[in-house]
Amino acid sequence: RASAARAQAFLASRGATVNRLLSAVDCGKQALAMEEATETYGMLAYSYGRLAGITKERKYFEEALAIAEKGLNFDPTSDLIYRAMGYAEFDLRPKFEKTEPDLQTILGYYDKSIEYNPSDSNAYTWKALIYAKFGQGEKAGKSTKRAVERSPKMQGWECWPYGLTYFVVRDFQNMLKFSKKGANCEEFAAIAAYEMGQKEASLQLFDEYVKGYKKKYKEDYTFDVLKNRKHFLVEKENEEFLRRLKVLYDAWASIHQS
Repeated sequence: RASAARAQAFLASRGATVNRLLSAVDCGKQALAMEEATETYGMLAYSYGRLAGITKERKYFEEALAIAEKGLNFDPTSDLIYRAMGYAEFDLRPKFEKTEPDLQTILGYYDKSIEYNPSDSNAYTWKALIYAKFGQGEKAGKSTKRAVERSPKMQGWECWPYGLTYFVVRDFQNMLKFSKKGANCEEFAAIAAYEMGQKEASLQLFDEYVKGYKKKYKEDYTFDVLKNRKHFLVEKENEEFLRRLKVLYDAWASIHQS
């Protein structure tokens, strides 16, 4: 029953996002029919990629690659299209073609994005996430520093890559700092606070995370929710993350489930 409730909530949320993306695709295609524009190609490549990731439908992955190729033929200096290609190689191709992520190919697209728009933070943020996923903490930290230099206020979503980055290097002070600035990163902030000896604050942050989960999925939170979730492509980092999260969960459960 709990799994069914979670699935129902997820499908409702996914459906709304899919509809927004499909609407964006329709608008983009209409705009291209009237006039080619670099921004339109970039938006379409990104939207198709997001649709592929959410719906798990291969046709959207192929559309993302096709529109990106057309866009780069029109404007080979489009930083947004290179970022869309990086996402396709990192998150989509391994799923649809059952291959391992090619780190150098992925980074090559983000480096191209930086080459053509060096003042933008997004490509650096993605590089931080990718390096962190591969367990390369030092390089992830350098990319994070460059991203923050370009966008010190953050947009919200960066708490995830920055949180993973600082976990890999076990810099819990910065992990806490950046996780608290973003959206939906309470579990990262809770782990960092717990590791720094701030037990009361960490349990409060974790409780906020659990309440958010219950509100979204209409069911109680259990540790089984995260058991199979892969935060890293390096298994030892997954195991270490899960170990620390289990310690935190047990401390929270001893208070709230007694």
